[in-house]
Amino acid sequence: MVINTDHIEGAYAYMQSKSVNLTTAIEHGHWFGLKDPDENELMVCHC
Repeated sequence: MVINTDHIEGAYAYMQSKSVNLTTAIEHGHWFGLKDPDENELMVCHC
């Protein structure tokens, strides 16, 4: 699943503050990965 955002740095910082299981840092300035509580891989992308 892909989640779009207009502010990738803010989205990443928010996920960090909530102790979300981040699987990557911000890659190429455009996306990062995380896992939900059910271990599904998700991607947050700057659109």
